[in-house]
Amino acid sequence: MQKRLLLPTLAFFSLSILACAGGKKEKDNPTGGDDTSATADDSNPPDYTWSPVFIDFEDQTEESNCDAAYSEFLTFDVQERGYHLYSFEYASQAHSGSWFVFTTDNPGSRGYEIDFTVNFPRPVRNLSWWLTGSGDGKVALADITTEDGEVHTIDFRVSTSGENGSALADLTEFENIVSVAVYEINDSAGFGLDDIEFELRDQ
Repeated sequence: MQKRLLLPTLAFFSLSILACAGGKKEKDNPTGGDDTSATADDSNPPDYTWSPVFIDFEDQTEESNCDAAYSEFLTFDVQERGYHLYSFEYASQAHSGSWFVFTTDNPGSRGYEIDFTVNFPRPVRNLSWWLTGSGDGKVALADITTEDGEVHTIDFRVSTSGENGSALADLTEFENIVSVAVYEINDSAGFGLDDIEFELRDQ
């Protein structure tokens, strides 16, 4: 699916790292000699190729369940039965265009503070998205899981809302992300996602 590229106006925000997993455990070497295999693996990482992805939801034509609408690139998993990530047309809340997605139980209903996870079919890098309709202060916590099993917890804190009350969630410091779990949302009507951008590892 071809996505059009927009260059959004950045909002000022801050992300506080709450917890990061520890370092890598060294391999045991019962022979007592140099472990040259580990050195070779570390110095010659796989040469992957990556494809850019940009999802702005402007291909939506009616309010509908988007949990698997973009399954080639990502899926949404909402942690409470009966709720989904629905597309919603509301230009004054979308970061770009007029469509975005947020957690609710029916098309046209209000949003809710319900946990959800963004899953990727293959590792991604340079990930960012825009939080729409978010107010000042803490918006949510997020657990970012990478391919090596490490989990990095960050705190989305919006210090100044940007265009249309939106704020950038910049996760580009993390490599090989396989999922992002969003929880403890403290926006009374939930918040939307718009303009999701990343690079997906090719098969």
